[in-house]
Amino acid sequence: MRVMFLTGDGSESFVKYGVSEDQMDYMAATQVGRYEREDMCDSPANESVGWRDPGYIHDGVMTTLKKGKKYYYKVGSDSGGWSMTHSFVSRNEDSEETIAFLFGDMGTSTPYKTFLRTQEESKSTMKWILRDIEALGDKHAFVSHIGDISYARGYSWLWDSFFTQIEPVASKVAYHVCIGNHEYDWPLQPWKPDWANSVYGIDGGGECGVPYSLKFNMPGNFSEPTGTHAPATGNLFYSFDMGTVHFVYISTETDFLPGSSQYDFIKHDLESVDRKKTPFVVVQGHRPMYTTSYEGGDAPLTVKLVEHLEPLFVKNKVTLALWGHVHRYERFCPLKNFTCGSIGHEWGGSRAITSPCCDWNGRRKLATLFGNQGQTTQLTQSTHNLSDLCSVVVSLGTLGWLLLRRSLCFLM
Repeated sequence: MRVMFLTGDGSESFVKYGVSEDQMDYMAATQVGRYEREDMCDSPANESVGWRDPGYIHDGVMTTLKKGKKYYYKVGSDSGGWSMTHSFVSRNEDSEETIAFLFGDMGTSTPYKTFLRTQEESKSTMKWILRDIEALGDKHAFVSHIGDISYARGYSWLWDSFFTQIEPVASKVAYHVCIGNHEYDWPLQPWKPDWANSVYGIDGGGECGVPYSLKFNMPGNFSEPTGTHAPATGNLFYSFDMGTVHFVYISTETDFLPGSSQYDFIKHDLESVDRKKTPFVVVQGHRPMYTTSYEGGDAPLTVKLVEHLEPLFVKNKVTLALWGHVHRYERFCPLKNFTCGSIGHEWGGSRAITSPCCDWNGRRKLATLFGNQGQTTQLTQSTHNLSDLCSVVVSLGTLGWLLLRRSLCFLM
């Protein structure tokens, strides 16, 4: 389990951990990193209005953990002082139950007024996730934030506010992320083919993925150069197993076409899944392959996703694809080239999927969709700035179903 935290200087720090608050006998030294104003690629991130010293980022890894056991930890040093004690439940790869909280596009709310739009309702999202995590007791869970993380967009104090807001949750469970347009996009980004001129713009506020890359440290070591003084962009694509599910994270902001390192990773990863161990495969990316909100600017990207990545998903029987970016709650039938299929037959995964319609949804079975998609949507809710929070519980049981147990939506 990895722990990351900030200090005002780069002095030596540690993670102290153990099986009880009175028995933290293990200690892991942290690696230290930081970034500078000169690493930002554009305004406002590299201007005085946006820049704020990020401090020193500490990164420590707790090892030799027993499966599915509760551990206690604190961070700091004898000379500089120690944090309060936190706890988490370690991962159990042998468990037949997987609990994950999955959502995208969540910012932060500041305790002061600012000229920037913040998201007051994000506090409710964290409050309800924390409630559910605490109700789990000694069960392991994790969070998956599918892009657009903090909406700092070049104003670094919003990153500080965001991490303060998620700390009650992120200090208890692993917080996984994938990159979105508001962490990365800038005018001179290195991969910007002609067809993508309307797709990639200035949404990252000049950060060019630097805070995202250094404030998080996801599995794997894949990165892409920025083509500038800025450090390479990390946390782009990776995968891991959790219980009976194989989770794959991809980047819709960097090259995913055949011949790219990301395409090769996705292809090899999906082909290598042990479906006896992890019968369910869930792919997550920020910009959606399918959506009823067919905005003209993103249209070229959706075409490329369907053309190049969907065949890999279909061939390797991906169970579920989750996306962010469009602030709607939408659920589609199993799709192949804009056409509905059935799971376990022509294409899709090998298990049934159920997801009850929310009572509040007034637009079930939407018939009017973009382009030639036809009647493929099973549920949609059009809401401005909607964060879709799904608590997913996967259990093999006797039927081996993937059950979307709850779909809770919070206004952002």
